[in-house]
Parts: sequence; structure tokens; C-alpha cells
Amino acid sequence: FLACSNLAFASGRELQEHAAAAHARGLAVKARLDEASTVMFNPAGLAYIKGFMFQIGDTVAMPNFNYSDPAGKLPDASLKPVPVPPPHGYFAWGGETCIGKLGLGLGVNFPFGMAMTWEDGFVGNYLIDSSDLQIPEVYLGFALAPIPEISIGAAFVVAPSFIYMKRHLGRDFGLVTSAGAPMEDATVEMIGSGVGYGVNFGIQARPAKDLYFGLAYRSRIRLGMEGEAHFNLEGLADKSGFPDQSIETEFVLPDIYSLAVGYQIHPSFYLEVDAEYTMYSLFEKIPLVFPEDKTGSLSQEMDQSWHDIFTLRIGGEWTLNEHLTLRAGTGYDQNPSPDHSLSPLLPDADRIFNTLGVGYKFCSGLSIDMAYSFTYFLERTVTGFPCPPGSTDPACEGMTGYTDTGEAYWVGNHFPATYTNSAQLVSFSLGYRW
Repeated sequence: FLACSNLAFASGRELQEHAAAAHARGLAVKARLDEASTVMFNPAGLAYIKGFMFQIGDTVAMPNFNYSDPAGKLPDASLKPVPVPPPHGYFAWGGETCIGKLGLGLGVNFPFGMAMTWEDGFVGNYLIDSSDLQIPEVYLGFALAPIPEISIGAAFVVAPSFIYMKRHLGRDFGLVTSAGAPMEDATVEMIGSGVGYGVNFGIQARPAKDLYFGLAYRSRIRLGMEGEAHFNLEGLADKSGFPDQSIETEFVLPDIYSLAVGYQIHPSFYLEVDAEYTMYSLFEKIPLVFPEDKTGSLSQEMDQSWHDIFTLRIGGEWTLNEHLTLRAGTGYDQNPSPDHSLSPLLPDADRIFNTLGVGYKFCSGLSIDMAYSFTYFLERTVTGFPCPPGSTDPACEGMTGYTDTGEAYWVGNHFPATYTNSAQLVSFSLGYRW
């Protein structure tokens, strides 16, 4: 699994569609999910697994991101159409013991990360040449239901991580060529890795016939990453101050709180509604620290200032017979990025998603599940403009003049843009019970 590289992303940097049955229900699965992948969504569900279950699968993400200039002066551009296939795998066991129903689970998937490459000639290439953030997670979970009506579970999480970034420096670092002109094409390539740890908690309750409740919590994971940096400084005669050197950065994966309720409306039809609250406000800045810096000016922080978001999911499944199950889901997902820090690095927006899927169980215990979803991102435009001396624009009040680097103060986003995005995801899972 770790050999499969690039990542896709949903809201922020998160992709939870790592099990076809759950994907087909729009991820409305925190109250009830009778399969091994519950170790990720709500580990309390492990106690209701009967016997052994093994699952493997893959999710292929196909983003379609498009940029246009709000002023109509710059050429349009699109994200390079490269499908991204993060895999998943789970194993679980559940059975009766002297203290109640006990469940154990093990899993691995790629819920966080991103890989962005815009087409050649994109006018925003000076902001991002390329990036690849990979954060797989490994889960070891258990659950206990001391009485049939309630189960409590937890999963320990290990998150090894890898990052590659090629970032434009230029005026952000105040570099000038040997001729004294600002450097427009200076870049730094950074490669780093690290490991973070977290824990997931969950509760599932079945207080009455056909009624299901779920509570789930995914803890934040702090990823301290260390690596190497290489500078590309064409036009600078004396590069002695910028040797290859170490670099440090840090990411914080957010806390996620989930509340779910499900009801078996008919013996063959189950419906569930999930609400999630994700604490993306933890992601304030991306620090880039050069501990061996000889110039004293390389370290900086990339402002993000994300905010917390809500997500609503509705999903259900229709069991036609003992072999065939149809599933569907829908929902609304907020985005965490404020207007002023939105960039081509991750041009996010609020989105509406719809899902469909089918599952088939063979008499041998083998099962096959498939899912498809289409996500429509609401069109988003961010604007910004300079405030030179003498500006009478009300938005520039108290902000006119020039910075230390000779640039006019700026109001709003430094890269005005309109983004019209969508994404398609296809997933499959192959399972076996015994």
C-alpha cells in the first residue's frame, strides 16, 4: 500500500472514501456499518462483526479543476488530468466472550494528502510548481459491547508522512540577482518525512428495535517533518549562502466529531443521517524552518488561516435479496479556506456530492462492492488589488503605501481567480467472511 503514491483530496486535504460500501452511502455510516472498514469510521462497530472479515480495494479520484481570470485578461488553465488511486485494506474479527461482544480490527488507507500539478503555461505557476503530500494511516482497533444495546470502541492510529514541494521564492524572500534586480524565478525544492500518532473513539447504541445511534471522534495528529532543501537560484553569482541544507515543517491533521442516527425503515431499507464538525482552524500556517540558514532570512510561514467546517451526509441501502444490495447517498460539504489565502495549491470550495453503488455477496463468503460519486464544487471567485499611495478606495483605508520590498500594500487575495471545479470518484472493495 505504501508504494502507491499520489493522493487526492476532499474538503481541505481529506479523503474518506476508502471502502466502497461506505462510499456508496455517502459516508453516512457512523451509526451502523457491518464491515471491517468500521475501524476507520467508528471503531465501536467492530463489536458487531461476526467472525472474520477481510477487505481490500482502491479508490480512483478524477478531479477536474479549472482556473479563469476574473478580469478576463489572463489565459484559462486546468489541472493536469492524472487519476489518483489511493488503496485501502482492512481485517476484523468479532465474537461472543464472557464479558460481552468483542471486536478487533486492523486497517490501512490514505485519508489525508494532496497532489497538485497544473498544466504547463499556467499563470499561477509562480505560486506552485508541484506538490505531493502523502499521509497514510494505519489503524489498530478494538470494541466491546457489554450489553447488546451499546458498544464502545477505540483505534490507535499511526500516520507516517512524506512531502515534496517545489515552491517559488522570488520577492517573498527578498532575493535579488547579481545585477540588483528582484529574482522572479528562484525556487526551492523540499523533501521531508515524519510520523504522527492519534486515536479514534466511538460509541454505537441500539436502544430500540431498528434504531441506531453513533458518536465518533478522530483526534488531531501533529506531524513534525524534517528533510532536505535544494535551491535553484539562476542569476545569483554568489550562492554560498544557499547550500543544500535541512528544513523542518509541521502539519496538523484536524479533530473530527461525528453524530449519526439511522433507522431500519423497512426490513429491506436502511437510512442514516450523519453530521460532522471538522476543526480545520488548527491549520493556521505552514511553517518552513531552515535551522542551518546562513542568511537569517529563509524561514517563513505560509498563511492558511483555515476555519472549522460542517458536513451533512445522508445515505441508505436497499437489500433486494440475500445477495444483492443497492446503495445511494448525498450531502453538503463546506470548505475551510478563507478568500484571502485561497491559492492554486488547493483551490477549494463548498461542494454538493451524490453517490451510487451496488454490492453482491456470494454464497462462499466472498463479496464485491462498487461505488461512484460526482462532486460539484460551487463556483468560487476571489479578488484582490494593490493600495498605492493616494488610493481613495474605501477598502484601502489605513493600508496605502509601500512595503519594505517596494511593493504596494495589497487588499484581498494576491492571486485573483475564478475556480470552477468538479470531481469523480470510483471505488471498489473485495471482501471475504468466514
